[in-house]
Amino acid sequence: MEQSLHFIWNFSVFLDREGLTGDDDAYEAMSVSMHYCPHFFEAIDTAVTELKERFLDSDGLKSYGQLETVLLSGTVDHAKQYPELSSADLELELAMFLRKYAVTKVSDAIEIFQQMIPEV
Repeated sequence: MEQSLHFIWNFSVFLDREGLTGDDDAYEAMSVSMHYCPHFFEAIDTAVTELKERFLDSDGLKSYGQLETVLLSGTVDHAKQYPELSSADLELELAMFLRKYAVTKVSDAIEIFQQMIPEV
């Protein structure tokens, strides 16, 4: 991220110095804050774009969301891609779990699992 901001800063300085920003006269800011305002918004835009790419387009987070749906709904369609999970057993266990406990959030399920006694 820091490298991206450094690149944007250097590139914008290069454009200003080389006069590559257009045919019009160079822009002269009336204050220091007005001079840095475009750079500030470029940095904000870059940060937002990179955060969206990291969190909204993440395959790992999509897989996590699918597994969350499996836990909360009891449907094991998405769990079939995991060979270590037996779909038939998981479907039966989730049905019993959801029948006994009213779970609407993953945090509710975590609390219930932590209170359970592990059995052999």
